[in-house]
Amino acid sequence: QRDGRAVQGGYIYERGKPNRAVGRVEVETEVAGDEQLHTRVHATLHPADGGPAAHVEGRVLAMVPLRNRRNGVTTRIAEGLTEWRWGERVGYGWSEYLDHVA
Repeated sequence: QRDGRAVQGGYIYERGKPNRAVGRVEVETEVAGDEQLHTRVHATLHPADGGPAAHVEGRVLAMVPLRNRRNGVTTRIAEGLTEWRWGERVGYGWSEYLDHVA
């Protein structure tokens, strides 16, 4: 499990309500297998106005593990086709992690 990755920026959109600026995002990642590729992503979006946080969860449905080698540096690229859930809402997209490996 990878904890405490902090991201800043963006906004929370809810139909019929004003957009709420995001002040902070916390991301926790579950990994599995020998290569420790991500299988689930949990994000907590903290609005800048101090309102209630939004919780978004992603479940990786299919993984595309890639490697890029350039100038003596190898980067592992893990692209996961992901089912995203925010409350009762469901959407599909990508989750991607890039790690420099030896």
